[in-house]
Amino acid sequence: LAQLFEHTAEIHYYQVPHISSQVLIFGTNGLSLLKRPHTDHRVQTLFATPLINKTKERHKLIHAYHRRSDDISEPATHCDAAEGERMESPRPGVLMIIEVEGARGLGASGASALQDVLKEVLVRALEGEALIVRWAGGWAAAGCAALSENETSNGAGGGEHVGMPEHASCLQSAAAASVVVLQEGYVVAHLWPKHSYAALDLHLWTSMHKHEGAKKAVARNLGRNPSLSAYRIVAGGMAGATAVEEEDHQQCGPPPLDCVSRTGYTVQSVRNGAGVGPADRAANPELGPYDSSLVEAAEAAGAAEGAEAAEAAEAAATDATVGAAAEEAAAEETASVAADVMDMADLVDVVIDESIGLLSGRDLAVVVLCGSAGTPCRSHALLQAGRLVTVNATDALWTCAGVGALEPPDMVTCEVELLRTLQRAVASRGKKYDALVIDESAPLALGQIVQRILSTKRNSAQLLVPTCLALATMPSTADATTSWRRGFLDWFRVGVAKYEPVFRAEVLLKQPCRVSWDEGLAGLGLRGSTNCDVELGVTWTDENFFSSLMRAIGRLEVRTRCTASIHRIQGGLWSKARAQAGTTHFFVKGDYDRAAAFKQWVAQQPLGLQTLFQIDVKGRHDLARMAVEGGALTKAALERTLHALEPRLRGHKRPASHPEITEVDVGEGCVLLSALAGGSVVVVWDGRGHIDVNLFLYAEDVQLAGEFVGVFKRRLPVHKVVLHDMQPRGYGGVVNFRSDLKLSGDADLATASLTKRTVRVVPAWAYDLVQS
Repeated sequence: LAQLFEHTAEIHYYQVPHISSQVLIFGTNGLSLLKRPHTDHRVQTLFATPLINKTKERHKLIHAYHRRSDDISEPATHCDAAEGERMESPRPGVLMIIEVEGARGLGASGASALQDVLKEVLVRALEGEALIVRWAGGWAAAGCAALSENETSNGAGGGEHVGMPEHASCLQSAAAASVVVLQEGYVVAHLWPKHSYAALDLHLWTSMHKHEGAKKAVARNLGRNPSLSAYRIVAGGMAGATAVEEEDHQQCGPPPLDCVSRTGYTVQSVRNGAGVGPADRAANPELGPYDSSLVEAAEAAGAAEGAEAAEAAEAAATDATVGAAAEEAAAEETASVAADVMDMADLVDVVIDESIGLLSGRDLAVVVLCGSAGTPCRSHALLQAGRLVTVNATDALWTCAGVGALEPPDMVTCEVELLRTLQRAVASRGKKYDALVIDESAPLALGQIVQRILSTKRNSAQLLVPTCLALATMPSTADATTSWRRGFLDWFRVGVAKYEPVFRAEVLLKQPCRVSWDEGLAGLGLRGSTNCDVELGVTWTDENFFSSLMRAIGRLEVRTRCTASIHRIQGGLWSKARAQAGTTHFFVKGDYDRAAAFKQWVAQQPLGLQTLFQIDVKGRHDLARMAVEGGALTKAALERTLHALEPRLRGHKRPASHPEITEVDVGEGCVLLSALAGGSVVVVWDGRGHIDVNLFLYAEDVQLAGEFVGVFKRRLPVHKVVLHDMQPRGYGGVVNFRSDLKLSGDADLATASLTKRTVRVVPAWAYDLVQS
């Protein structure tokens, strides 16, 4: 969600009855989730109490917060194809997983005929929903080619579905399967007439509003009043497939904020009102009324060459007059604003002052990471001057001479010296450090050494209080010489504090430019980037972190006349102790109604194993390569994977007359599919740097599925797996794998609970139900 919305927040509810903990993540554009007052919609709640006028309690719920902003440098995204160039990023697609129970045999007399009928049924249903079919094919599952007529034409399925058949390969393989590739997506279906069951996957990258209609249309053609269950997974899109319809905006939300939308204008241009037509504004009321001057300006640009030259000459004369007036006005405004702008060094002093003020108490000990001995360390000088009455002791940790060029043995010697320095200071004072401050003069090498020291649990416990605050300031457009401080603070959250309620925050302070960061710190011999904004990074363990931070930001704005905004906050690891704090009742299995759950356990019948994984290619060079060769690279990876896992994946023979891999071009990407003897695989390349893989196996071979994922990934450029799901498919409300329903150690008990011919394990939570 943080890629889609300007503001994103994650909140945690602890001690929810019968659930323990509940996590909610939500996003919005234009509404500050931290500052905006709450509105009481008078909705009756069972657990959550109203938060109106309860700012402190409201902030305690927040575990993480993110605000997208161009003011703080972000890591490169998949939208960046090359330096100075931005690619259109496809909107995400949606994969709908559908279980159809009550699917009839479609009247076919055998598996070969059944595959053709299944393909025709899918095509007819999808075209009826105005979806465009690009390719359709089907195949009979290996081992089921000799199905008898009564096994394929019976729509009832032969009674109640309970038990676990132990033999008959056709019961563990679909009788037929089919894939239909659409302009808008694809559908893959596996049909088990013996069980009156069909497993459907409907992946759409546009026309998402047709999901429900297509699902119902296919189900109607597969059975009379079938039972349907479905859920959705966010999947990859398809570049250039088709224009995004308005209904898609409602189904899958706004485009990523760092990408160019299909309409051709950037988010920044939308905010500025440029390049936005009447239809865009009708769909986005927040853009304001339509300004016809934008269109008029575009039309004027296409005027005749002579008229254009004359207008340009006249405009130049006008611009000269207006420009002179504008320069004079700008000079006056600059003189007026200059008095309100702080020197950068003074601004950093105030930021450190207010940040240390987050800590309560009047006997604080602070350690400051500084540059080489003898060079200015402004943060240490500020704290040592006694301007903060709460700070009792300030120690400077000076960088070892020539540390950047030291050999590993000398680095170890430096580490030992610094550790002993810290230990002596703590021992002599009898008090651990309450705060760690990274001064602007501290080099990366010192940060690495301190990280190594504090990585040892004994050292961090000996030197730091449990609620130690770590903070650093840097220019908002930090380069390699300063951005390491962000990494250090992130590490401090997970490597030292680790558990909730620790938080890591990034705060941006903006002010008009009078002097640059370079100029403000030039007297200190420090290096920075030409930017008038300051980023404050804080890592701190405190229950009231949000409320304290908001108050500190308010004071900063008053003292500095800057505009402060929280860019990102990330919480720590889940704390069992915190979740159970104040708990008055622990729920046990007897507190739950388990009858329905046990009935489902008995009824469910897994028939297949589905593995879904999504890959994002990383790196500017690899993305540029994928944009040109992505189809060939993806197909080669699939071919090599199938070859490497032969014959386990395909069986001893391929379905007759079916190509090994079928490639269907869609938009700027492609769909690759292959019929396996024991299932199917569908691969989608979105025309950019994203790949979706849908592997369906009739045998529950988790090891084989894992090997498929591993081999396929190794054949691709540098990438990141952004989703990897493995799930059972079958009828009876399947939620468990076949291996979960293994033979029980108490065979008589398990047999009594099911049927005489089939035995499956009785879960521990249901023993008392069976015995009663």
